[in-house]
Parts: sequence; C-alpha cells; structure tokens
Amino acid sequence: MVVYICSFTERGALCEERLFRCFPEITWVSKRYGVATDGCPPLKNQIPPPINDFLAEAFRKRLPVVFIGSTGIAVRLSADYVKDKFFDSPVIVMDTKQQFVIPLLSGHIGGANELACMFSDRLNAIPVITTASDVEKKFAVDLFAKRNGFSILNRDAVKYVTAKILCDQTVRIWIHPEISFPADGIPSDVVVVSGETPPDDTDIVVLKDDEVCGEYDNLHTVVLFPKLYCIGIGCKRGKTFDELQLFLSKSLPESIIENMYAIASIDIKKSEIGLMELAQYHHIPFLTYTADDLAAIPGNFSESQFVLEKTGVSNVCERSSVKCAFENQAETFMEEARTDIDGVLVYRKIAGDGMTVAVAKRKLKKLIW
Repeated sequence: MVVYICSFTERGALCEERLFRCFPEITWVSKRYGVATDGCPPLKNQIPPPINDFLAEAFRKRLPVVFIGSTGIAVRLSADYVKDKFFDSPVIVMDTKQQFVIPLLSGHIGGANELACMFSDRLNAIPVITTASDVEKKFAVDLFAKRNGFSILNRDAVKYVTAKILCDQTVRIWIHPEISFPADGIPSDVVVVSGETPPDDTDIVVLKDDEVCGEYDNLHTVVLFPKLYCIGIGCKRGKTFDELQLFLSKSLPESIIENMYAIASIDIKKSEIGLMELAQYHHIPFLTYTADDLAAIPGNFSESQFVLEKTGVSNVCERSSVKCAFENQAETFMEEARTDIDGVLVYRKIAGDGMTVAVAKRKLKKLIW
C-alpha cells in the first residue's frame, strides 16, 4: 500500500518517523522527506514538492493522505481536490501527540475508516469514527459491495437505503439464485427475499453479472453486480502508475477496466509502487503469488524463456490472472477451468513497452456479510 503523509512542524516530523517504524509494510510518500520503500527510512536530502503539487498528485491517483496537525489545516488543504465520495482520496488526520486518528474523507469505499483503526491499534491511539452506519453499528451497503467485489450501478440510491437503515427500518435484499451466501450472519436490519426475480419493493438487488443491469435502474434500489475480471500484469521494474494505466487503457476495452476485480502478479513485484498505486486507484486488491504457485496452474500458457530466467516461471500475466480467478472457488469450477483454460482466459498475453497483461474471468464466491 502507498500512503502520502504531510506534517508541518518538527514534532510532526517525529510523528512521521514513528509511523515509518510502526508500519514498514506501507510505502510512505512524504512531502518532507521523499519516498520510503521496502520499509527503509525515507531520503532526507530530497527537495520536497510544493504542498499543492503534493496533494494534487495524491488525489489524482486516489491514494490515502495522512495529515499530522490540526483538522482545520487538513480540511482547508484538501478542499480544492474533493469531488466525489466514491473516488476521492481517503484523508486521515492525527494530532502531533498521536492521541487521536480521524478519518475525514472516503471512510468506506476509500478505506479511511479501516486505515484509521489500523493506525490507532498499532499506535495505541483513539480512532474518531463519525460515519453514521459505523457509529450505530448498522449494515452499510457500500462496504458490503466493496468487501464482495461488487460494482454499484446506481450510486445515488445508496443514500436512500442508508437512510432507511438509520431510521431502524428493515431493508430487503434479493440475491440472484445462482449466488450462494451463508444463512447465518445476516445483519438484523436486512431481510433476504427469494424468487427468480426481485420483488418491486426490494431495496438491494444482487445480480450474478452485469448483463441485465439496465432492467433494474431504479432510483431507490441499489443494484450490485460482481466485478468479474482478474487482471494479471507483468512488468519491468520501475514502471510508473501512468505508464501502467496508459498500457491498460490501450490494451483492454473500457468494459473490462470498469469491471476489474483485482490486479495480480508474481510476489517479486509486491513492492512495485506503480502496481500498488494502480490497484489503489481502482479500489481493488493487489494480489501476488510465488513462482511455485504460478507454475502449479495447469493449462497451456504463452511461454517465455527470458521470463522463466528472471522470475522462475515462464509466464506471469496469464498464470497470475488465472490463479486469481481460481481463488476461493468451488472445486467444480477449478476442474472445468483446468480442462478449458480458454474458457477462463478472456485475453491472453498482450505485451508492450516492458509490460504484459492478461485477463481471466472468475465466478463469484460465497457472499460475505
């Protein structure tokens, strides 16, 4: 994960350094110090960018921003970049004694609330969560969508469903019959309705794919459909977010890019900043696998002796996309996929300028409440 961080005083700088030590798994981009990679302290001899350029870059990539200082400073500096709650950078502020951690923007979809709780836990601080559904411990449809890898067809409807829940009204959810879900653990403010098609008074509709979304475009009904495409990527070291983003847009249709479930690669790329930023921009997981894991995937793949010598496996993009599609799936799907790899691989290896991409289509796993 890549996180931008900004402080304004010497005490704030000490807080930054504590965060670097406490969270070595995060790649920190600091206005004061530059970039910290692989858990090492950042370079202090780099010239810091102007604050506006620094924040503009973070918001352009939809990356988390942590302010160490007053809430007022964080609000004023962020104001010019705030556009859409579903795509804004998650913004968190903490005081210079690191007593309180406050998520200000993108608490759910951006993950600011989750990050704030993670920071608080390790810093022994108090998370100040103000999102109504979290405070009331209610079901949150946008979090439900994020955790299950769903797209939200009609985002404006989320506020209507949320309002019902916060008024202690029960919401009705219809789940496509082909999608399995645990009967236990259903939130108390949710009732699952049955039928081949959703009743007219359904509040949330869960589809098996995006082929029939148009039929349910209702102002007050949240329509969810699964993101089905696993994007396997291989690349030379140091490929930037912009290079990777441009390569994807040239290589794949928009319908695939809008429906990405995860980005996958080999584990030697797990600290590749460009790939991490690309996944965070699209609010999807970045998954990596060992060479042995990838080599164990059966099927006929595009082979490269050069890639084999560099990584220990003859193909990264195709194998990682299929591995991602296999994860947490039923054995029947895995057996079908092994005998018909072309039925899983939607796009085989596409190469260009030191980057490769392939796309595999997954089946939706059991829902998580």
